[in-house]
Amino acid sequence: MGGRSNQAMASAQDTEEVFRRIREAQTQNAILVQVIGDSNPLRVLPLPPDQRSVFVSDLLKQTGIQEKFGRIRVKVFRVSPGVPAGVPMEVKFNPKTGEVRPDSDYALRAGDRLQVAEDDSILEGFLDRWLPTSPQ
Repeated sequence: MGGRSNQAMASAQDTEEVFRRIREAQTQNAILVQVIGDSNPLRVLPLPPDQRSVFVSDLLKQTGIQEKFGRIRVKVFRVSPGVPAGVPMEVKFNPKTGEVRPDSDYALRAGDRLQVAEDDSILEGFLDRWLPTSPQ
């Protein structure tokens, strides 16, 4: 039981850190990149000072995140009044090319949180298809 309360405390501290870093990003004309499972999971990255648009695909290429992890899942959480965690917007990829689809290549705004995680759904689908399931 102690393990659960320690996990809950760690999770609460992680959540507090995320919100603190989002506020930091808002005040610095920056975004927060959250890479799940990385040794440095939270990074505040500045947006261009001249108001040029930066799109999700640009950020993934410039940071090398997609090359490092291969297939990834990405969500943009946009700050919105009344939604403390931000409004989630899923980034979709072309399954053949692996590139961000134009209909979800969002322009990033100060305070946005880009959450990135490895996509293991293909492996799971492969295993489900080829390995027999145990009878219940």
